[in-house]
Amino acid sequence: MKTHSELVEELCLIRKSWKREDFVEAYGDEWFPVPADLSDCHEMMEEHIYNSYDTNYIKEVIENEEYYKK
Repeated sequence: MKTHSELVEELCLIRKSWKREDFVEAYGDEWFPVPADLSDCHEMMEEHIYNSYDTNYIKEVIENEEYYKK
């Protein structure tokens, strides 16, 4: 069974190709402002997921991301 940290890392890897627009769409209502720099967006996302999502929710998001990636 994967740890919370491992799941956060897995989800971030799935989202490594995200553009700023993806961050605006996903987190625009929670982050103000959404960072202009893409690397800052990725870093902020990792911190947000780690601190805000429980393990089961991360698993659900990973499943959804993989389903819609097909």
